Amino acid sequence: MAKNRKLTPPKLVIFSLVPALALLIAAEVACRVLDLATPSVHSAELPEQRYGIMQADPDLFWSMKPTTAPVTVKLAELEDPMRIEVNSLGLRYPELPAKEAGEYRILSLGESSTFGAYISNNKTYSARLEAALDGADPTRRIRVINGGVSAWSSFQSVLYLELRGLKLQPDMVLFYHEFNDYLPSSLRSSDNTEVGLAQTDKQLHESRRGFVQRPLVARSALIRFLVYRSARSKVSAMRGRGGSAKIAANIGLPAIGANPQLVGEDIEIDHDGLPRRVSSSERRENFAELKRICDTNDIKLVIIHPAYRATRAHECILTGFCEAHQVLMFEAIDALHRDDTPVKDMFIDTAHPSALGHQYLADGLLPFVQAAMAAD
Repeated sequence: MAKNRKLTPPKLVIFSLVPALALLIAAEVACRVLDLATPSVHSAELPEQRYGIMQADPDLFWSMKPTTAPVTVKLAELEDPMRIEVNSLGLRYPELPAKEAGEYRILSLGESSTFGAYISNNKTYSARLEAALDGADPTRRIRVINGGVSAWSSFQSVLYLELRGLKLQPDMVLFYHEFNDYLPSSLRSSDNTEVGLAQTDKQLHESRRGFVQRPLVARSALIRFLVYRSARSKVSAMRGRGGSAKIAANIGLPAIGANPQLVGEDIEIDHDGLPRRVSSSERRENFAELKRICDTNDIKLVIIHPAYRATRAHECILTGFCEAHQVLMFEAIDALHRDDTPVKDMFIDTAHPSALGHQYLADGLLPFVQAAMAAD
């Protein structure tokens, strides 16, 4: 008679896993066939995406696309066409050679006001400041490299400085960030989905860095379905927290003036309940990290306190940080809200300086930066 064969423990484990594995395979196939692994919402395109000068970036969410062909944009609201030139490093600046002996480099970081939204390259405050500094001191080469990117937050610019900006060997960093930090999480590039709606910039960046999760999300439709489903639940649960526009007064604005723009909205979203792109504690951390990087690399730091069309003089996290840590701060409201010039002439819209505004910013920065350079 044949003896009853008993399954060894390893075989028992294998046989017990077969049904679970079959179920997972079936779920993966179902997610692919039924197209369940797609997001329900995207943020609207940024203007620079429509111009074709912006790209997705694995480290920074988005960045300028390296190119050699100038882009000329004519908008109805602009008197003159806007000429955009981006170099091979993704900077709105001419091609950058190796640093010369005695050359002084200023890296200008910031949001769309620094990038120069609706303004040609040579009319941005960074370009005008470089021309003025060169004219004032013809004995040395001074560059003001425009590293501004539209819709970037302070978190992105600090990360850029650490990952790529230091390679440019700056002697000084100009830093212009406020508006985007206080915007709701729905205002990012078009790659932003419901996953991003539930997180600050820092949280979103950290979630994308997961060594195990990232490959799984990229390869598995089932994992993507679960991630999107979890994010939708979090977004729907965010109700009336006042996380964005209601605190605009903290930066001297009566209102942010920028409504969340979403495409394909298939989930319930209370826009007032979305988190800010940069929380107050994260904004302090960003400034502290910025100062640490500059101190460690012997870089002079100048923080510009931004001003917008409706800005009122105020104290905030930025001014408090600069005072507490003795960081040089240039007050932009003095340049952009002048008694001798109507404020409407200084701005194209609620946020972006006009060509005249950029000129006045450069004029105000010139003696301030010269003094900072002389103090080295």
